[in-house]
Amino acid sequence: QLPGVVRIVGERSRCQIALFGVDLEHVASWPPDSDLAGLAESVRHLQRSFGEDDHETHWKEHGGRLAAIRAVLAGRERIGWVCLIGDHALNRDEVELAGRQAALTVALHYLEEQAATKARANLREEILLHLLRGSPDERRAAIARARYLQVDMRGPLRVAVCRLAGLQSAARAAARSEE
Repeated sequence: QLPGVVRIVGERSRCQIALFGVDLEHVASWPPDSDLAGLAESVRHLQRSFGEDDHETHWKEHGGRLAAIRAVLAGRERIGWVCLIGDHALNRDEVELAGRQAALTVALHYLEEQAATKARANLREEILLHLLRGSPDERRAAIARARYLQVDMRGPLRVAVCRLAGLQSAARAAARSEE
């Protein structure tokens, strides 16, 4: 998905574009054979001056061209960087808008992935709970949901259940001893 977004932004803005992760690992670029040597270092240099919630586009000279560098934020969390590189004659307003839209699209993609991951984890937890404590009908439904999610239920399965007695009183005693 992200390579397609990067390609569309690059074609529409008539700029070379690169998307880096938060640790400046290459995620996607257009054209695909782009020479990104030095671009990550330019971002690393700018990164030191970025604030935690910096929503600005920063313009920097890069290899005789002009680079627009923008942090990709999901809420207050920085998740990456989008860089558009073009000639000095480019329309800065158009490039800025393209960079904003690309950053927003990447952030929405990230949030969607996070939500899907959380939903899958919650669903697996619910399946396990119904398998352990559910009525026979709930167990059958949990097995059907597990198959639908492609959770392998074949073969011997084991579950360890433990109950910690006296945990509350031990925590209170530990808290008092720290005072």
